[in-house]
This record gives sequence, C-alpha cells and structure tokens, in this order.
Amino acid sequence: MTPKDPGPVPCARAGCRNEVESGSGPGRRRKYCSESCGRAVRKIRSSQRTPDTKAHDEDARLAVDDMAFRIAVLQHQIRDGDALAGLRQVVELSSDLSCVAAAVVQQARDRGHKGPAIAEALRITVDKVGRAYTAERIARKMTQRRARRAALAGTPPPAGRAEPPPGAAPGSSRGARRPAGPGRLSGRQTANRPILRRVHGGTSPQKDYS
Repeated sequence: MTPKDPGPVPCARAGCRNEVESGSGPGRRRKYCSESCGRAVRKIRSSQRTPDTKAHDEDARLAVDDMAFRIAVLQHQIRDGDALAGLRQVVELSSDLSCVAAAVVQQARDRGHKGPAIAEALRITVDKVGRAYTAERIARKMTQRRARRAALAGTPPPAGRAEPPPGAAPGSSRGARRPAGPGRLSGRQTANRPILRRVHGGTSPQKDYS
C-alpha cells in the first residue's frame, strides 16, 4: 500500500458505518459506500436550499414560464396561418430554450448532480457540458436575460414579436389549469390578450380572442 492510498475510509454519509474501499483506477475516489447513500445525501442537500439555490430555481421557473407563453402565442399564429410572425416566434423560442437549458443545468448542479449525469441527460459529452455550461456563462446568460426582461417591461412588442411581459405566464395559480383550445385562452394568458391581438396584427372581431 502506497502513501497515496489510505485504504478503506468511512462512508461520507452521516450515520453510515460502512467503509469505502480505495479504487485502483484513475480519477477521484468514491465518497459513499453505495449509490443509495449518495442519493440520500443529495436529497438532504436539495431540501436545504441556499439563497443562491432559490434564486437559481426562480431563474429556471421564469425562463420556462416565458417560453410557455411564447409557445401559446405561436399556437395562435399557426392556427391563423400567420407564418412569418410564427417564424419570428420560433427564432425567439430558440433563445428561450438556450436560457432554460442553462438554468436547469444550474439546478442540477445545485442538487449535487455531477457532470457525467448532466451530460447523459443532455445527450452530450461531459467535455461539452464543462465548456458550454460553466458557472460564469450561466450567470452571465441569466443576468442578460433579466436585463432584457426588465427593459421590455411596459414596452409594447413590435408586430409579430410578442415578448412575455415580466410576471406573465400561461396558466393560473388558482384552481386547475385547463388546456387552451382554439379561440380560448387560460389563466394569465387572458390578461395578456392585448399582446396576442397585436401579434395577430388586427383589431377585427375575428382576431379578438375574448
């Protein structure tokens, strides 16, 4: 046994009396005696959220709410055959998806998930996760998104580009959410009907989703 190999060490989970055998392969040695011990520790950490974790969760929630709102707008554009406006929404949705992915990667890290697990979920390599989703890049993306969102507050969107207003999200927090069918909006989307009217480019009765 070399000085670099301390031999079996106690499992890092509090209260576990098992030992973790030293590994012979490369990389960091295991901290827990089993996967169940590792999951239990991660579960405890996720239930004890730090202020940073709460802020990261809020970033993810707002990003996906904005994306859902934009999808609802796109649905109406597609139903009305407003193809060019729909394509503009698709471009904006690509940007939204990038923000959502970054926010959820940060959520996964906050809950103790490591690079290999995140890479597997995203179906990309661990190296790409490390390069594309550094903590600095995610923080910068979220900061830029919040600034863009704040700048849009109170600014009417140009024709064909409905920007989700701050605080707007599809669905309502009161009661059960009903799927929005043709000609009907649900929850907060109803409050944002003026935006949808502008997107459709008209004030005729046919364009009014009241």
